[in-house]
Parts: sequence; C-alpha cells; structure tokens
Amino acid sequence: MLNYALYTHIVLRDYMKARLVYGEAMRRMVHRGPDVAFILYAYAVFAFVSHDQDLIDCKIMIERAQIAEQVRFEALRVKRVKRDAYGYRDLSAEHAPGDDPEASKCRLGKAFELADIGFYKHTALVSHDHEAWHNYAACRFLVYDDYLGSFDAFLTAFRYNPSDKRLLANFFSMMSHYHGPDEEKINEIVKERLRGSAPPRRAYRTDSYEIPDMDMGKAVSVVLRIQVRKFALFTEQVPPQFKYGSGQAPQ
Repeated sequence: MLNYALYTHIVLRDYMKARLVYGEAMRRMVHRGPDVAFILYAYAVFAFVSHDQDLIDCKIMIERAQIAEQVRFEALRVKRVKRDAYGYRDLSAEHAPGDDPEASKCRLGKAFELADIGFYKHTALVSHDHEAWHNYAACRFLVYDDYLGSFDAFLTAFRYNPSDKRLLANFFSMMSHYHGPDEEKINEIVKERLRGSAPPRRAYRTDSYEIPDMDMGKAVSVVLRIQVRKFALFTEQVPPQFKYGSGQAPQ
C-alpha cells in the first residue's frame, strides 16, 4: 500500500487517488498501532505539497515519525545485543547496530532513504516537471531538514512553472521556517543566494547578471532566467548523441 501511495503521489501525480491511499494507510496505522515512521514521513510531505495540512501539522507528523524511528532503532539495537549474548543468529536483526558508539546513533530519515532516492529524486530528475521538483523540495525540507537542497529544488521547480501559487507559498513557508517571517529579510537572503551562484559573464553570454533591489517573486524570476541560460549553453556544448529529448531549455 505504501509503495502504491508513493507511486500515485510522485509518479502519477494523481493527488485525489493518493489522498485516499494515504488516508487509508494512516487509518490502519492508528487502528493497529504503533506509529510507522515511513507512513508519517510520506503523508507529511504529501500534505505539505497539496496544502491538506498546515506546516505546523506537518512538522508534528515529522516529529512523530522521528520518535517512531528512534524507538524502532533502539529495539533493533537491543535485539542485536541479545543475539550476540546468547550466540544465536536472528536474520531480522542482522543489520541492526551493535555496541559500536557510532552505530548506536540513530540517523533520522534513514527509514525513508529508499523513497527519497527511488521516488522523489529519481522522478524529479527524469520527469522535468515542476510538481516532481516541488515534491522533492518538500521531502528534503521536512524529512531531512536540508535547507540548501530544498532551496535548490524549489528554484528548479520555479524554472518549469514560476506561476504556481502552491509552489510559491510553500517556498515562502520553508524560508520563513529557517529565517523567520520577515519578508524583507527573506528577500535579502534570496538575493544573496542568487548573487553567490551568479556565473561569469562570458560563460552565460550576458552583459550583466547584477540583481537589483526587488521582491522575492522577481528575485526568483531572475534565477530562473540564469538557469535557463546555463541549460541552453550546456546543450549547445553537448554532442547530439548525448542529449536528452529535444535538448532545449524548458520554457
């Protein structure tokens, strides 16, 4: 059920069907107990992207998922210690951490790594679609607390559809989470980030890449134009047999 929920959400991007599958998975988890980290992580990302839940509700689900992941990690660690003490082999605990101090630390989000790479990241890379990058940005933000990864994924999503209101609202929510709700401060941070990634003039064949004072929406549009120029230059330099699709920059 969980793989099908991710398939309808990430690959098909059929949000109506995904909402039903996620809802059934959450219902069964609550009925049977205990919390399952994978379900909570996946539904939190979906609810954030689709605006089914506010950011604070999604963060609460992420906290529940992290607690569930830590509880399972500790249970596997204890199981491994008992296995070693009694000298029998339990395949279910074969990959659980032992007494190694580094291995005894729970790495939050590890339970969701296959979904992150196999669904979110892979789909974003191959689909060239703003929704796929939106989902990947939300995953990096919520599950892994990866500010830079989320920021770059959001900007890539804007390149494909800069007018998506949900995308812009979630981008502002992400920025507000890390930097506070001061819009002027967020504008400055975005512009500084863009200045830091500004390319040499000759590489992009432009007379100027200076970013003037502007609001966040206009600042985002600037980086989209920069990225399109970069993509166009890249496709000019790549031999035809190695190009993907038409080799044209997205409009």
